[in-house]
Amino acid sequence: MIDYKLSDGQWEFRYFTDPVPASRPRVGKFGTYYPKTYANWKKKGEEDCEHLPGKETTDQGLFVLVDIVVERPKNPANAYPHPDVDNYAKAALDLITKGGLIWEDDKQ
Repeated sequence: MIDYKLSDGQWEFRYFTDPVPASRPRVGKFGTYYPKTYANWKKKGEEDCEHLPGKETTDQGLFVLVDIVVERPKNPANAYPHPDVDNYAKAALDLITKGGLIWEDDKQ
């Protein structure tokens, strides 16, 4: 489920899903592809973004806060989840960019 709204000059975008870290594209015999878990998550997110009403973007500078909640690993030797936090954030930011939400381009 996606909750997206603009109020008082602030955008709020919430995507309630199991977090998946962005992964690098792989090169195979038949071309470039993403691993299945990330590809499926990305496809579902893009489909969810297509149906959002009132999409507005800005070309202004932005401050972004990404809040990702992941389950602690069951193995007590691992205090934290294995994927890096920046890969979780990248997946969320790429979804907003691809969905045409909030900003024109994530390089701003």
